[in-house]
Amino acid sequence: MTPRVAVFIDYQNVHFSARSRFLPADASRHHGHVDPGRVAERIVAGRRSPVAASVAS
Repeated sequence: MTPRVAVFIDYQNVHFSARSRFLPADASRHHGHVDPGRVAERIVAGRRSPVAASVAS
């Protein structure tokens, strides 16, 4: 059976963090949105990597 995972993303905090980290302060509030599916895929991919497994131990 394929392993399953659920990823909960507090989207508003992710959006605000992305804006403050990657955009100038005067950027439109419509900029800085992220794709929650891609974020979840990156998190899961990192958990599958041997480096992430050794760090988590």
